[in-house]
Amino acid sequence: MLAIAIRGQAMEIGYSASSDVRASIDRIGRTEDVQFSPDGSCLAVAGFIENRILVLRVETDWETDPPKVTFTGSLEVDSDGLRNPHGLCWLDDRTLAIANRSGHLTIFELPQEPASGRVQLSPVRTLGDHATDLLKTPGSVSAVPVGLDLFELIVCNNYVHHISRHLVDRRDDYALIASDVLTHDGLAVPDGVTHSPSGQWIAVSNHGHHNVLIFRNDADLSPASQPVAVLNGIQYPHGVRFAADGKTIFVADAGAPFVHVYRGGEEWAGDHQPAVSVRVLSEESYLRGRTDPSQGGPKGVDITADERLMVISCDEERFAFFDVRELLARSEPADPVVASEAESAREAFLRYMASDRRRVEEATAAIRRATDLQILGMVESRSWRITAPLRSAKAAIRRTAPHLWSKY
Repeated sequence: MLAIAIRGQAMEIGYSASSDVRASIDRIGRTEDVQFSPDGSCLAVAGFIENRILVLRVETDWETDPPKVTFTGSLEVDSDGLRNPHGLCWLDDRTLAIANRSGHLTIFELPQEPASGRVQLSPVRTLGDHATDLLKTPGSVSAVPVGLDLFELIVCNNYVHHISRHLVDRRDDYALIASDVLTHDGLAVPDGVTHSPSGQWIAVSNHGHHNVLIFRNDADLSPASQPVAVLNGIQYPHGVRFAADGKTIFVADAGAPFVHVYRGGEEWAGDHQPAVSVRVLSEESYLRGRTDPSQGGPKGVDITADERLMVISCDEERFAFFDVRELLARSEPADPVVASEAESAREAFLRYMASDRRRVEEATAAIRRATDLQILGMVESRSWRITAPLRSAKAAIRRTAPHLWSKY
């Protein structure tokens, strides 16, 4: 493998592993999405053909020259709930959401330590059994916590060409509270999706139109919304990830041996070309995997929260690591997320209520599971805008939980 940067630097970092771990890597077969756990201690990889998820324990030593990556253990996850797993994301350091292109969206909780060897797991939750779930050929998934143990999931439904959005409750084994279609206009095989760390932006790989679409994730986002920015200069976009500040995006190009890096300003807007394109595959590996114009390049891409290490996955090389400190060198730290937990949850509720007033009752039921103090903070917040969805939500809460209002 060879790493060559165009207008930038990204040195490849080799990895070491025991023979048992290397055997598990060989068994995973064709890899698709890849992602570090939130604490950076594990790496999850989707094995598309083998119907398996591989979780690798990873340690990185930045004190050596060159830096070292070591896999200290591996867990192979098999399940009847894995059917061509294509996309994945971590909900926390033990919980994975898996988008199965030939099945449903499944959520798994990994076993406690020691997490090595091979296990057969059943999902703690399966989404997609009902038409109202709006899930069909799910291929990629992204999650962001919105407060009060609720998560927003965004799913690329590859071959029906739409993006769906789902609100789930961790305290109820990730029960589905609400679903809606986020967007479908202008999509041709949406093949990758990610939230920015703050949840403010959503980026979607638009495979058939050779671009990435960026949407502002707010209460105004609807199926009729147009992207606020478009990333061009890509053959076949696949995996996509924001850097920590939400102003930089990495895109794996499945049709070329590159990861493209795009940079926005304070706001994403307009058309963009790559600021940097990093070659992550040798010509030999790339041509060996190029069975058609959409194949041969990297599939998954992720970077660690400290913005030092990038990983890519591909069929020919399984995965590879790169030092991206120079690419992401900053004079200032990433912007912190300042929204309170209750405010973030309130914004999530508004998004669903804006798309369908009937979701007020479902959102209200979730609010009632919070403590009285949290509810008070949500409805009396200074930034709670006076809107029609808000008035409907308040009326629903008064009807269904009058005791909460009588205390204050």
